[in-house]
Amino acid sequence: MAESHVISALRAKRAELSGEVLAVQKRLETLRNDLDAVDRTLRVFDPKQRPDKIRPAVKRKGDKLFAYGQCSRAILNALRKTTEPMSTGQIAERVGLDCRIAPEAHGVAAKLSSLVKGRLIAMRGCAWGRETGALGC
Repeated sequence: MAESHVISALRAKRAELSGEVLAVQKRLETLRNDLDAVDRTLRVFDPKQRPDKIRPAVKRKGDKLFAYGQCSRAILNALRKTTEPMSTGQIAERVGLDCRIAPEAHGVAAKLSSLVKGRLIAMRGCAWGRETGALGC
């Protein structure tokens, strides 16, 4: 037979997850009610409106190291100040210094390097997009 402490822990975990599901379902119901109220109000002001045709706006969680656009600006500043090629790590180090981010903290150096690499790739893609006339930049 199974160990009683394992069964007890699994029952507790199931109860926790079940409670979380109920809370999320209640939140979803509230959001749907709010959305219906906004749709009805929109139709009061303009009966021709089709709320179902309005695209949803998704909020994205940004990183906590930089304000919007700060990382790209810091990268460009670092590249402007250099006279020789730099590795991603060197750029990340310079960005960290410019933005007063201590890379010694747990995982910050890796996160910073990853963010810089991602922004460099995106910036390279946008430069290519501007040259070719591609959309999205």
